[in-house]
Amino acid sequence: MSYFSLNEFEKATEDLNKVTALEPNDYLSYLNLGVGYLKREDFTRALKYLEPEVEKKPDSYQAYNNIADAYRKMGKFDLALESSYKSLIYKAKL
Repeated sequence: MSYFSLNEFEKATEDLNKVTALEPNDYLSYLNLGVGYLKREDFTRALKYLEPEVEKKPDSYQAYNNIADAYRKMGKFDLALESSYKSLIYKAKL
């Protein structure tokens, strides 16, 4: 069972920070770290990990979707819409 499934997002982000320090090229860890901060409602930190994720993996529709969620919750609807659009474009290519 993971910390995510237990809704223990603080512990999840602590562990994922350790993973990203050991494996800086593991894009899934950055994606999950961004999601963890998103769940903790720390949107600025979530974006700190999600935005570089799309630089490493530009077709990551999951990252764009989570970026859109962060921007929406921050009230930045134009940026949320732009990220949602990119998410849909990349998901449609699957």
